[in-house]
Amino acid sequence: MPFSTLSEFTQNILHYQYHWKGPTISALVDTLEEAVSSDPQSFLSILPVFHEAKRPYQYGVINGFKKLWDAPLENHALDFWAHAWPELITFFDKLIGSPEFWSEQVIQYQDLTPNRDWIPPLIADFLRAGTHDDTKAYASELLPRTWSLIQTLLEKAEAESDPKEDAMFQAINSPKGKAIEALFSHALRCCRVADKQDGTHKRAWSEMKSAFEHELAKCKDANYEFSTLAGAYLANLDYLNHEWLESHFTEIFSIDYPANFACALEGLAYAPATKRVYALLLKNKVIDKALRSEAKGPHARENLLERIALAYLWGDEELNSPRFDYLFGSNLIDDLEVISRFFWSVRDHKLRPEQVRRILDFWVQCISQPQIVSDASERLLSSLSLLICYLEAIGEKEKKWLLTVAPYVVRGHGEHFFVNELVRLVDFSPAEVCTVFGKLLENYTPSFDFEDKLKTLLQKLARLGRREDAIVFADKLRHLSGIAELYADLARPR
Repeated sequence: MPFSTLSEFTQNILHYQYHWKGPTISALVDTLEEAVSSDPQSFLSILPVFHEAKRPYQYGVINGFKKLWDAPLENHALDFWAHAWPELITFFDKLIGSPEFWSEQVIQYQDLTPNRDWIPPLIADFLRAGTHDDTKAYASELLPRTWSLIQTLLEKAEAESDPKEDAMFQAINSPKGKAIEALFSHALRCCRVADKQDGTHKRAWSEMKSAFEHELAKCKDANYEFSTLAGAYLANLDYLNHEWLESHFTEIFSIDYPANFACALEGLAYAPATKRVYALLLKNKVIDKALRSEAKGPHARENLLERIALAYLWGDEELNSPRFDYLFGSNLIDDLEVISRFFWSVRDHKLRPEQVRRILDFWVQCISQPQIVSDASERLLSSLSLLICYLEAIGEKEKKWLLTVAPYVVRGHGEHFFVNELVRLVDFSPAEVCTVFGKLLENYTPSFDFEDKLKTLLQKLARLGRREDAIVFADKLRHLSGIAELYADLARPR
C-alpha cells in the first residue's frame, strides 16, 4: 500500500484533487483496487466512508471487491463473503438508490477515468456474478434486497437507441444490457433455490414475471438489449415458465418490429438448442421468416441453419419440409454448405443409424439437384465430400456419390481427410476406392504425403489385388518422398 496507514490512504482518496505533479485519478483508482484486493476486510469496515468519496473512487472500491469475488474460489474466505455481501448490498442501495446519483451532471475525464456512468454497469455485473453459479453465490436470504437493486438498474440504466450490426456485443456491453443480464441471472437463481426448497418455482416466477413483461412491452423499436438477450436466454425462459414463454413468443420475435426481431434472432445464436424451443420457433414461423430475411449479426444465420440441421437429425425436420424446400428451391448454396459442414462436425458424436441415414439422404438430395452439380457449387460439393466419414463401405450408389464430389475435394482443403477415409474404406471396397482415388487425382497434385497416408493407400491397393492401378498412381505421385521407392518396388517383375 503506497500510504503508511489505511486512514492516510483513505483520506488521500477522499480529498485528492488532480494536480499535474501528482498521480492521475485513474492511477489512484488502480491503486485503490489493488489495495482492496490486498486487505478486503479493512476496506469492508470503512466502506460507508466511501459514500463521501468521488465517483472514480467509489468505482474503484467496488471493482476491487468485484475482482476479489471473480478470483478462484480457494482464494476466498467464505465467512468473509458471508459478512461482505450484506455490507456491499447496503452500499449499493444507498449509492444508486439516491435520486441525486442519477440526476447529477456526469464529469467527463480526458483519459479512461471512471465516472458516475461506470458504476451502475459494474454493480449489475457484480450482482450477476453473485447469482450465476450456485456453488459460489451470495446467500438466498439476500435475494429480495438485490431484486430491488436490479429494479432500479433496469429503470435507470441507459439503453442504446439504435441496434448495431453485432446486437449481442452491444447488449452485453451496454448499461441496460448488463442490468438485463443481472435480471435473468437473479431470476434463474431464485427459481433454482425454490426448486431445491419447495420442489417447484411457480411462486418464485409469479413474483418476478411482471419485470420481464414490463421490459418486453418496451421492445417496440426500442429496448433492443432485452430483445437480444431474450433470444439468447430463450432456453432459460423455457425453464422459468414454459407457458409464459409460449404466450409471449410472438412479442419476443415480433414481426411488427423488424429491428427487434433481428436482435432476438441474433441473440438466439447464443442460446442452446432444445427440441421444445425449436417447436416454438416452428409453431410461430420464426424459422421461416428468418430464412427469408437478411441476418445482420455475424452468427445469426449460420446458427439458424445449424438448428435446422439438428432438428433434421432429431426427426423434427424432413428434406421435403418448407424449410428445406426453400433452401433447395432457392438454390441457396452457401446455406446448404453450412448444413453439410455441420453434419461433418458431429461425426464424433454417437449418432444413431437412423441419423447417419438422414445425413446420407441429405448428400443424395444435394447432388440430385441439377443446379448444384456444377463448378458454381464447388464449395458445397467439397463440403459434401467430407461426409465420406459416414460410409461403412462403397457400393455402386455410394461410388456415384463419391465420383460426383471427388473433383471438388481440394476446393475446401479436405484432401487429407478424404484420403484418410479412403484408407479406411479400401479394405472393404478396393475396386471402388481405386476408381474414386483416380478421380480425385485428376484435380489433386499433393505437395507432400501427410502421415504417409497416400503411401499406405497404394500399398493396400497392391495387396488387395489392384497392383496395376497402384503402379499407375505411384508413377503419378513419385515426386513425393517415399513414393518413388514404392513405385520401383511395385513395378519390379514378380
